[in-house]
This record gives sequence, C-alpha cells and structure tokens, in this order.
Amino acid sequence: MKTRLLLVVCVLAAASLAAGCADSDPYNLKDLPAPPPESSSAATDTGQPAGKVAPSKMGQPASVGTWLLIANKEERTAEAGGVKAKDGKEMLVITADLTNGGALDEDTHPSYFVLVGPDGAEHTVVESDDPAFINTMPEPVVAGERREVFLLYSVDKGDGPFQLRFLPMTEQGKSEPAVLDVE
Repeated sequence: MKTRLLLVVCVLAAASLAAGCADSDPYNLKDLPAPPPESSSAATDTGQPAGKVAPSKMGQPASVGTWLLIANKEERTAEAGGVKAKDGKEMLVITADLTNGGALDEDTHPSYFVLVGPDGAEHTVVESDDPAFINTMPEPVVAGERREVFLLYSVDKGDGPFQLRFLPMTEQGKSEPAVLDVE
C-alpha cells in the first residue's frame, strides 16, 4: 500500500513539474505584433548588411541571450526621479519591460543599458534615489520574471534620435546587444 501511494505521489509530482516546464511562450510574445519579415538579399531596406538585425522600434521586442527588452514609452522632462537637468540638458526617461527568459535567476545593472546619440556619443544611466529607477531595482531578476524598468538619461535639449543598447554581462563577448530605436 505504501509503495502504491509513493508511486502515485511521484507520478503526480512528475506530471505537475512537466506541465510547469512546458510553457510554449515564456516571453508572452503571442500577443505582440509580428516583426516584418527579414530580407534575404545582401542588404536590407535599412542599409544593414545581411545577417545583422535592424533595431527594434518602440513597443517591439528586442532580445539578447535569454533576455527580452521592450521599450514602451519615452518622456523628456526637466526633472525626473529627483534629478534636475543641468543647463542645456533635459532628462530622458525610458519605460521598458525586461524579462529574464532563462532558467536561472540573473542580476542586471544600469551599465548594461547604454543610450547612443546620433553622433555616436554614449550616455550612461543617471543614478536616482527613486526606487522606481533601474539603479535601485532589487536583484536578482527571477527566472521567467517580467519587470517594468525605468531608465534615466541626461541628454542635450532636442538631441536625438537615440538607440538604446542592452547587453548583460552574461552575454558580453558572446552576443550582439539588443538595440532599440528611441526618439
């Protein structure tokens, strides 16, 4: 009797574990619009060489390794997160969803998010004491977890468009960064 009971418990545990691992859409992409098809010619319409992926637009997913990033909103303001813009500057706030699609809990860091200006100048995340912003985000990002993150940058007034590049430490040297166009 005890053997049968133990066998039933093991079978139920294995079935529930298999059901939890069988998520066919870990990034919840089924509801997002499909990206345009890629060109098979030597160069795409964007001027990117074949094999190089064009940057994602606002609201479209960009991935690197097991991470998925979707920039949802951008806002320019004189002050954000308790930080005031200096003369000739403005604060650019990017709101994004970040998903750890891997099987392991992973840390993230503000240095993984670099904003590149039209002249190639790189902007790093401005630190804020506001708990909503990336530099105060609790770690780690649990496997499968999706978080809304807020990124704060100081940019020249009226400058743009920008590209947001995301490259976590686990992917450095192995992958190209996820790239998103930002106005």
